[in-house]
Amino acid sequence: MKKRDIYHLFAQPEGWLRPLGVLCFFFVFFLATAPKASASVTQFTEKTLTVNYRNASLSDVFEDLKVRSGLGILYKKKDLGTKADISISKSDVSVKEVLGYALKGTSLTYKIQDDVIVIFRKKERKAPKVSQQKEKTTISGTVKDHNGETVPGVSVVFKGTTVGTVTDFNGTFSVVKPESATVLVFTYIGMATQEVAIGNRTEFDVVMQEDVIGLDAVVTIGYSMEKKRDLSGSLTSVKAEDIANIPATRPDQLLQGRSAGLYVNNANAQPGGGVSMRIRGTSSIQGDSEPLVIVDGVIGGSLEQLNPADIESMEILKDASSTAIYGSRGANGVILITTKRGATGKATVSYSGLVSWSQVRNKLELTDATESAAMINDAIDRGVGNVPESWRQPVGLGKGTDWQDEIYRVAPMHSHNVNMSGGTEKTKYSVSLGYLDQQGIIKNSDFSRGSVRVNLDQNITDRLSAGLNFYYAGSSQNVAATSITQVVTGMSPILTPYDAEGNYNTTLDGSESNSPLALINDREDLRLKDYIQGSAFLTYNITEDLTANTRFSYRLDNLERRGFTSGKLAESDNGRAELGNRKVKDWLSETILTYKKKIGQGDFSALVGFTAQEENLFDFSLVAQGFPTEVNGYNQAEIADATQRDVFSESKKRAMLSYIGRLSYNYQGRYIVTVSGRRDGASVFGANNKYGFFPSGAVAWRVSDEPFFNSEGMVSSLKLRASLGQVGNQAIPPFRTFSASSIQSLKNSGTLDGLTPVVSAKVSRLANENLSWETTTQFDLGVDMELWDGRISFTADYYSKKTKDLLFGRPLSYLTGVSSVLDNIGEVENTGWEFELRTKNITGEFTWDTDFNISFNKNKVLSIGGKEELFINPEAGGGKDVRVRLAEGEEIGTFWGYEFDGIYQNQEEVNNLPGPDARPGRPKFKDLNGDGEITEADKKIIGRPIPKVILGLDNNFSYKGFDLNVFVTAVFGNDIFNGTRYKTYTGSVLGPKTPEYYDNYWRGPGTSNSVASLNEEVDFSTYYMEKGNFIRFKNISLGYTLPKSLLGDHIQSLKVYASAQNLITITDYTGFDPEVNTAHDREAIDNGNLIQGVDYGAYPSTKSFTVGVNVTF
Repeated sequence: MKKRDIYHLFAQPEGWLRPLGVLCFFFVFFLATAPKASASVTQFTEKTLTVNYRNASLSDVFEDLKVRSGLGILYKKKDLGTKADISISKSDVSVKEVLGYALKGTSLTYKIQDDVIVIFRKKERKAPKVSQQKEKTTISGTVKDHNGETVPGVSVVFKGTTVGTVTDFNGTFSVVKPESATVLVFTYIGMATQEVAIGNRTEFDVVMQEDVIGLDAVVTIGYSMEKKRDLSGSLTSVKAEDIANIPATRPDQLLQGRSAGLYVNNANAQPGGGVSMRIRGTSSIQGDSEPLVIVDGVIGGSLEQLNPADIESMEILKDASSTAIYGSRGANGVILITTKRGATGKATVSYSGLVSWSQVRNKLELTDATESAAMINDAIDRGVGNVPESWRQPVGLGKGTDWQDEIYRVAPMHSHNVNMSGGTEKTKYSVSLGYLDQQGIIKNSDFSRGSVRVNLDQNITDRLSAGLNFYYAGSSQNVAATSITQVVTGMSPILTPYDAEGNYNTTLDGSESNSPLALINDREDLRLKDYIQGSAFLTYNITEDLTANTRFSYRLDNLERRGFTSGKLAESDNGRAELGNRKVKDWLSETILTYKKKIGQGDFSALVGFTAQEENLFDFSLVAQGFPTEVNGYNQAEIADATQRDVFSESKKRAMLSYIGRLSYNYQGRYIVTVSGRRDGASVFGANNKYGFFPSGAVAWRVSDEPFFNSEGMVSSLKLRASLGQVGNQAIPPFRTFSASSIQSLKNSGTLDGLTPVVSAKVSRLANENLSWETTTQFDLGVDMELWDGRISFTADYYSKKTKDLLFGRPLSYLTGVSSVLDNIGEVENTGWEFELRTKNITGEFTWDTDFNISFNKNKVLSIGGKEELFINPEAGGGKDVRVRLAEGEEIGTFWGYEFDGIYQNQEEVNNLPGPDARPGRPKFKDLNGDGEITEADKKIIGRPIPKVILGLDNNFSYKGFDLNVFVTAVFGNDIFNGTRYKTYTGSVLGPKTPEYYDNYWRGPGTSNSVASLNEEVDFSTYYMEKGNFIRFKNISLGYTLPKSLLGDHIQSLKVYASAQNLITITDYTGFDPEVNTAHDREAIDNGNLIQGVDYGAYPSTKSFTVGVNVTF
């Protein structure tokens, strides 16, 4: 057999450092060799001023602005004249507005170059004389901003020529068109460049949008928005353009590798399947460790149902300064999602569509029929494992059945999205429709979703505005059997799919088992979901400084399950129906007051408010077995055997009442101080701990704005920041503070009177009135820096998170009737470093931009309630237990077992080092305590599941209309229990094995020291542990935007693209994929974060190929 030729990238313990070193070398080389860029235009300041000029001259105004704005102003005195007739008295006006008033009625205009305002006379550049020109065509129009205000000083140039002009004070322009010109280009500092096809038109009304980038970019923070330059906390912003051209069914799939400190595990490739996310490590054992998700201000939005095409931006809030405003729900970080809204201007209609084809990324290589028969015959010949002679197989069977091919397919997906947006100065709107249909690579698995979103903004009066957000999504999901990949890897290739009578073949020895084809054809698990999210808000400007905002939101999440398993499957007793309905209703009311005032030479802001939220949950399920006929499936559950019906129902309610506040002072744009806090009251906690206060404080110093700082040097911007605060985690189910009893009807215990069944009651949970939230104290120290006017931007953070009062089951005596009680008994710490680098490597007609982020995290358990260690034993997919250890001084969920040390070759070796079931051909383990035998005392930590390093590398290239994106993600420093390896290395000789096993299994003394003999099971040890390091080319896309001159008057832009996802993965992991699922069985789910890095062979990952089009009308 041909062996797998795997490149041993991570062969040594420190192997993950080598590819990391290569990446770091690349960036060090670039920084060392990058030429210094010429100074770029500084973004226009938006600081507001209070001015009071009376009969002032232009020079008076300019000199005053020079001092108060921090910008230089250059002008020729002879251009200003001597008039002193400027009289302006206004508050909260920008420098732009002051210049507009001062220059009104003059022949002067301005531009900004290198933080300097340059005043100059307006000059119209005439079209060159053309002797053969038959007729002169004059092009004219008006340019306005997104607020409907005219924009003076806009450059208007015919593309491909030097002919053009600038708009006057009223935003109007007029210029003679060269005969060959077809496109007008509008450019203005701080606004996005626009190209407009001329066609047969001579009049143009152009609306320019702000183009804020770098430090002037505005990002969303808790309950407000802020410029990046003024932030004192740690966050990462992901814009819609960053995730374009990547097919995804839900937005969290798009966040992998986009932010330092955010670990996204795409372990569930099932259509419509979710991901797990961790921000700055795992901070809880049994509590929820997922970040809080907020969509358009609504807490607890559903990522599963959200259409990624609706997203405008996503902000990842990481430190306590950013998340403390969310109090007892901010410990795991916060993800703020903002959807697209309308803007002033003509209506636009855009369409984006794609078609994608997916296939299994990595099929396992297993023995074929001939090789499997050889192993069975070898076991019979050598008398291994009492294999009977009746199992002997003929030779020369060929390849046999490839059971993976029987269940996998090339699966198509298509997605279509239409957006209509526009507005006036009074009303703005955005309406979007979306449809997605995704087939799974495992047959009979799929996901479809239809959605509609309406976002409205209305200015009712000069002071009062209102808004409405509405979103509906309906989805249908067919879920594949969780165990199907394990069943497939256990099917003998000697078997054909069906026997001579057309029945499923399952096992060679006739034992009861399932055919993977039966799991596909005779089982249905349908999930139907309706999701509604709506909110209405009012904003009233009480004064110029004080604003009130009130919002009411409602959310309905309704899940219906319809499942039926035919009696053809082993676990079904004459048919099994599973029906359920889970409905969550949630409302949220928020009222916020915001005060902003310039005090002295600084800007002061204050925010206070209160919020109230209530969630109601109803859950119902029915399981029925024993159907006399399966014709109607789950549609006739009442005909099932009455003694085989289980009904469950529950109703829960939780409520919160909170008070929030934030104070911020920004002195001269250099010194920034922010304090915030939230007082939460939560119904889920005990009477003694209903309320908690979560404060934070942060400071920032913009060193580059200091007079002593040389802004003309390499470093153009430098900010230092620090924050400290406390946040909480209250994600536990309601009623856990109360004791509970379970009442059961004992079906098999007879009756009391021949008619009435026996009913029993027992204590199932003990009360704990002192139960409280987990509290995380986090310190963050960071630096934000820009080099060469933003050509290189760099952010670095060090953080230390310490979480106490961890929610965990405290073991109790069996005399209590329960095994444990939920209590606040543990403490865990996460420390780490984060680095983000953004570079503009090449500018001009050809551009190359790079985004790179990398983070290092160390997790450590500090306390588990006085215990030195605890053990959890989830099933390993059919045999020996996985041993997971929780101990002080170690990270959460370390693997505990023996260290593999070869194979017992003969009885003498067994006698020298006896162990459990030791015999020749079985694995041998290291005697760590040196007592001469293998016992429990010889076990140690054999793996750590939490990655030490995660990174993302995004390269974007463009040339003329072409653009290329190459996006890479990587994970290093974690270990995986390979459950699929366990399945194929142990158990019956009748199942298929891997090539490594077939070539190297022990056939007698001296034949192998790496793989055990046939039919041998191996205790949990390093035998099954593998490194989880990988580097993955997550997305490669190539697009082309058609020239505007080819599109006509009704199409603004048209782009076509092709892309590939998960095309290349570099790893030594031998399972399906190194991104493994973290919870398979019920016990693993209940133990939450303890069970990580265990590969049970869930739905395999895919690689896909996509073509798409984006068009705007």
